[in-house]
Amino acid sequence: MTEHCIIGRQPILDRKERLYGYELLFRSTESNNAVFTDNAQAPERAFMTGILSLLESIYDISVEDIITNLNLNEEVAAALLARKGDYGKLLRVMEYLEELDMNSATDQLASIGINPNVMPEIQLRAFNWRKPG
Repeated sequence: MTEHCIIGRQPILDRKERLYGYELLFRSTESNNAVFTDNAQAPERAFMTGILSLLESIYDISVEDIITNLNLNEEVAAALLARKGDYGKLLRVMEYLEELDMNSATDQLASIGINPNVMPEIQLRAFNWRKPG
């Protein structure tokens, strides 16, 4: 089964409302743009990868320690350690966007089959996502 995922980033502010970092948002919907072929857990793994990628800067813990202490999927571990695989590519897209390196973000998006022109729409859909019901 093919899984689909949309991505976005949400700012994390400190108590004085200064930018501290970004939460990476990965959501699954019926009409998505990024395609994952691993399995039905892809959206959850992508979301977890985004959250875990922030722990090093927020809690002063190394990525290696995170991976050692958690039973992570190999693809998630590779994404966190070396930005490899689909999850790693999604992390790099968000890092490029944070650095305002639009050329690299565009290239990375193209490598995972996302048209860069739809990125603003994808981010808005991720920010506004909610489960029905």
